[in-house]
Amino acid sequence: MLANELIDQLERRGLLDQEIIEALREQLDQGGARVTPEAVAKLLVDNGQLTRFQATKLIGELRSGEYADDATVAAEEVIEDLDIVDDDVVEVEAVDAMPVEVVGDGFSDFDGEAVEAIPVEAVAVEAVAIASDDMLSGAPQRDRPQARRTKPEPKENQWDSFKIYGFLGIIGFLLLSGGLLYWILSRGNADDSIQLANKLYDDQVWLEAQKRYDEFLDTFGDS
Repeated sequence: MLANELIDQLERRGLLDQEIIEALREQLDQGGARVTPEAVAKLLVDNGQLTRFQATKLIGELRSGEYADDATVAAEEVIEDLDIVDDDVVEVEAVDAMPVEVVGDGFSDFDGEAVEAIPVEAVAVEAVAIASDDMLSGAPQRDRPQARRTKPEPKENQWDSFKIYGFLGIIGFLLLSGGLLYWILSRGNADDSIQLANKLYDDQVWLEAQKRYDEFLDTFGDS
């Protein structure tokens, strides 16, 4: 628990009296795991028992080791999410086309019957020329039956709903992966910031180090 580690650091460095250390431990036991090291540091700064510079440096040292572990855990969660999506792929089957029924033209049902031949006596007939147009105009016009094609009724595809759920699942996975990636990158930036502040402090560049610690606390103090 980071709050306990902060109190241990204060005790080892002799920054607070032993009575204040014991009072902090007692309050921490009552508050449980909900108490963060930032809250303890803020309380001490408000009471004038620590300077803002001391508080930010202590918080930075505690958090610098925590961010590397969190980035490793987040990377493992991304790999597990990739395995889950591979198991949820839905296989789509092809739908056969519906055959179209075609109505016959009406002549297929006609059964030919045998007709008895009757002898006819030949009679001489005078040939008369008839114009071809008169013959065509006098002949009755007969409508030819046309084949009618029935339109197949649309068949409901049961895989449409699975496709929609699949697309929604992919979109949700992409959003989750993007959020985790942003979280990992922001943790990396916090680690770089606190390391730079610690280096400036070790090099005794006090003003620049204090500025870096203040920027770190303002940016990542609530995380």
